[in-house]
Amino acid sequence: MSAPLSPARLRVLLGADPADDRPLPWFALNAYGQLQAQGQDAPGALPHAARLELLVPPERISTHQVNLPRQPLAKLRALLPLALEDKLLAPAAQLHFALQPLGERQWRVFVLERAWLAAWLARLQQAGHQIEGAYPLASLPRPAVAGWLQLSLPDGAGLLISPQGETVPFDDPTLVPVLTAGETVDQLALEQVCAGPVEVDTNLLQGDFTAEPAWRFDWRPWRRVAALAGALLLLCTVANLAEWWRLQQRTEALKREMRQTFAAAFPGVPVIDPVLQLASRLREAGVAEGAAGAPAGGDALALLQRLDTLAGPQLRLARIRLAEGRLELEVIGDAAALQRQLAAAGLAFELQPGSQGRGVLWRQE
Repeated sequence: MSAPLSPARLRVLLGADPADDRPLPWFALNAYGQLQAQGQDAPGALPHAARLELLVPPERISTHQVNLPRQPLAKLRALLPLALEDKLLAPAAQLHFALQPLGERQWRVFVLERAWLAAWLARLQQAGHQIEGAYPLASLPRPAVAGWLQLSLPDGAGLLISPQGETVPFDDPTLVPVLTAGETVDQLALEQVCAGPVEVDTNLLQGDFTAEPAWRFDWRPWRRVAALAGALLLLCTVANLAEWWRLQQRTEALKREMRQTFAAAFPGVPVIDPVLQLASRLREAGVAEGAAGAPAGGDALALLQRLDTLAGPQLRLARIRLAEGRLELEVIGDAAALQRQLAAAGLAFELQPGSQGRGVLWRQE
């Protein structure tokens, strides 16, 4: 069993049979890409890591170099069975193709058995692993300046790397002297290769096997919260619409009341814009700010606006008269109550009782 650890990245060298429980070599890397631990465990007992990367052994993959036209990747993938027709050992439908760009319309094509790769992905995903990539083991070693490198695998097979960077897999170690023509061969440790950097464009999980990002948001645990938030948003929207409708009705009512008040104060005058018309009437009466005969308290229009703010709906005017500094307001309704309300706000008016439920409030400026 592996020791409990939580590496940032775990690399696993796949075996020949996805249904086999033979231990798989694994290599744990920290966030800096340094080897943290290594071991061997059955597929169901592998350590869990934030990222899981698979390493495909040389015997499970073949590599080809082809020249392809300039086309989108989807169309290039469809052309691969035709470009490699005489080099495939199985029907194209049973194979998976991965592309690596080399430049100048040159591509390196990795070919492996589709069912084998799909079975390994399904087994490791069922064990709770998030798989981010699968890379050919043969693409990881870096060639030496001089001489050959030999990488031995746990099953007895291995890989030779020439000084030019060519990789040659072998099944029998006794074939190494023959393959290298007696040249110097240095041993390469498996952990040194598996913990080294990988080229992102050699990721075999392409096309149908494209890996989902590790940061994919799982919305299912938040469904109830989302439903409650949606209901709250709908309730707030309805409440805002109801408040808007109420304010709209209030605005329309105030406009109607202003028109009625102006019509009562100035009979026979067509009502177009009561506020502007009232200001015009006051200017004509010589009560604009700075005009001769203006009340000493300031602009009469500002005074009327203050009265409207203080009294609100209770200010129902039948007539307005301003002459020689005397402001008279003929009020419809309880003039005495309105007088007390204005007095509490600092505006003193005298009350002259009227008839038919009316009263006159007046003050001398």
